[in-house]
Amino acid sequence: ELAARRLTLPVKARCRRLQVASASGAAAAPGTPLGQVVLRYADGSVERLPLRAGQEALALESTEPPQSLDPGRWLIEREGEPARVLVREWASPHPDQVLEEASFLPDVGSLEVGFRLLAVTAEVD
Repeated sequence: ELAARRLTLPVKARCRRLQVASASGAAAAPGTPLGQVVLRYADGSVERLPLRAGQEALALESTEPPQSLDPGRWLIEREGEPARVLVREWASPHPDQVLEEASFLPDVGSLEVGFRLLAVTAEVD
């Protein structure tokens, strides 16, 4: 079932920054692995961005604070609604390399909590 939930997005451009917005339907212990975003470059190099409960994803209706809101992460809350989304911004260590694709690879924890990859945006040249 995990393989069926894999998602690959073609990019085929130089990418300076990537933003990943995610949430889950239920709470999980902080740090629980939910999956990863795998970035594949034209030169064959690979970068992996972990997606973890409390760090890159919160339960949509949770009142628990995120584990960290460092400069590369922020919380979106909609006033009057219980929905909460964490966004992680990632600066590419290879901004002059062509990013071929970004793939979401779920972990078992993502199935248990109903992980949702809500949006992926890229700042490209």
